[in-house]
Amino acid sequence: MKDKKERKNIGLKQSFRYFLRLTRLIRPYWSLLGKGIVLGPVIGLLAIITPFLSKLLFDSVYPTGSIALMEVIVVGILAITIASTFADIALGYYTSYISTKVGSVFNLHFLNHLQHLPSSFFVRHQVGEIKSRFTDGQSALNAIVNAVQVLFGQGIYLLIVPPFLFFLHWKLALVAILVIPVSGLITFLSGKYLRSSWKDVSEAHADFDALQVEMLNQVQTFKGLGLEHYNFKRGAAIQQKALKSHLRAHSINSALGISDRLLSALNMALFTWLGWKYIIQGEMSLGDYVAFTAYIGYMYGPFSNLVNLFTSFQHAAVNLNRVYEYLDAAPEQDPKLAYEPPPEIKLHLQGAITFNNVSFSYQRNRPILERISCKLESGKFYGLVGASGSGKTTLLRLLSRFEKPVEGSIYFDDVNSEHVPLIDFRRQIATVWQEVQLIKGTVWENLTLGLENPSLDEVNEIIKISHLDDLIRSFPEGYQTPISEWGSSLSGGQRQRFAIARALIRKPRILILDEATSNLDVNTEMGLINSLSMFISKYGITTIFVTHRVKNLIHSDEIFILKNGAVESKGSYTELMSQNEQFRDMISHADVPGPMANDMNTIYFK
Repeated sequence: MKDKKERKNIGLKQSFRYFLRLTRLIRPYWSLLGKGIVLGPVIGLLAIITPFLSKLLFDSVYPTGSIALMEVIVVGILAITIASTFADIALGYYTSYISTKVGSVFNLHFLNHLQHLPSSFFVRHQVGEIKSRFTDGQSALNAIVNAVQVLFGQGIYLLIVPPFLFFLHWKLALVAILVIPVSGLITFLSGKYLRSSWKDVSEAHADFDALQVEMLNQVQTFKGLGLEHYNFKRGAAIQQKALKSHLRAHSINSALGISDRLLSALNMALFTWLGWKYIIQGEMSLGDYVAFTAYIGYMYGPFSNLVNLFTSFQHAAVNLNRVYEYLDAAPEQDPKLAYEPPPEIKLHLQGAITFNNVSFSYQRNRPILERISCKLESGKFYGLVGASGSGKTTLLRLLSRFEKPVEGSIYFDDVNSEHVPLIDFRRQIATVWQEVQLIKGTVWENLTLGLENPSLDEVNEIIKISHLDDLIRSFPEGYQTPISEWGSSLSGGQRQRFAIARALIRKPRILILDEATSNLDVNTEMGLINSLSMFISKYGITTIFVTHRVKNLIHSDEIFILKNGAVESKGSYTELMSQNEQFRDMISHADVPGPMANDMNTIYFK
């Protein structure tokens, strides 16, 4: 479902505001753009000299037979043509360079803004649809650069040619210029329909991009369910929508082109008839007419380009609107912070956490968490259990500051979370979600992601704790072994161990594990939890462990049971076993074989 804001059409004034905002973004490159702007008038001034020299050939050289004057004029035309050619080449270079440079700056600016948007933004928008906005932005930037080139390179003719026309013959000049305001009015009136059509086209392309990403990311799921025809129908419906929108926009463009050509043809017929009438009557020389005809071409051609520019402006305005829908989304922290390496941490956390009447909901009157109040001491190990849908993951998202409480507050070391700078907070907390994603790179790059100069000894220690040492030794290139995109070359359990290692190597003050061992076999999980518990005890890391294998929490300091978004009860493993029927029921249905019960008592947590 498209947002209401996204569906509404934008007006011409709003379109210009978007363009002005984008020009401010590329302000550092105005000097480069200025060089290209200067070349436009230079080319125009050189071009208008040639028709006047042609007039002299007819009115001065031909009647007098002066070879010397003819040679001077020919040399002048040749020199002007050469100068114009080199100016055109220079203008083309600056245009290409500026388009590339500004495009790269915009893409980086847009990407940086996106990575600073809150997590909730990415819940509401598909990856493919987000990706399409980069194309929209690049298209709009190209339109701006092209607009500047056309306005200053072609628009100059509309300023300097009319005086020459009136100088040659004012009556004929009035007839020649008459077509411009009429054509301009038609183009302006059609703008609303063009914007609407191009908006539909852009949205259809964005929907198809989203479908492509979804299919490629979940190809195994779709194949397993035999949904090839289903996806084909979805794609065909989107392409049909795009085709209709394209045809509608093309029809409007064609109508504009036809009306422009008809007006030009009628105007040219009237101009030719009057011109030759004035020649026959002696009011105008043949040289004046030849020069006048050339100047008309210099005026009609640029005007036609300006009309086309207006058409492309409608398309670019739609693209800019789509880009600024995202750029106007409020980031969770200042994107400019990413321009420099992170500064020294100002607020060091000890790891104590307090929930004070915290409530949360995605939709009004449908609470997911209600009045959660509890305290977690620094350096202790906490379990969090509950049935599916009880609010466990949502509570962790609040704790990770991916979401904000609707009511109540969360405190870290008695400091309201809102007052803890995110740039400090995110470097002192590590979260391992059940669904693990790895980057395309080497084993070393995935383990030390974002860290500067990590030591080999530290990494070796961590991979042993995470039970990755045997796996990495089996790789032919060890730490330099490449890992495929998303870590698809690894099993689910291997990816989870990589994610745990990646979190531990940062030695966070708070560690969150959301079903982080769910894909491990029982023996590997037992060994990892044993090693993990010693590590977090050594470094005093506050740990919150969500698991359906409740027996894994046998030696945790405290366990919280969530039910319907509230803390139903809490206590140690032994206390809950003796006092809470729901907890005993969880134990009896735990995803652990019966013989494991005795083995669990050997797990060391403290």
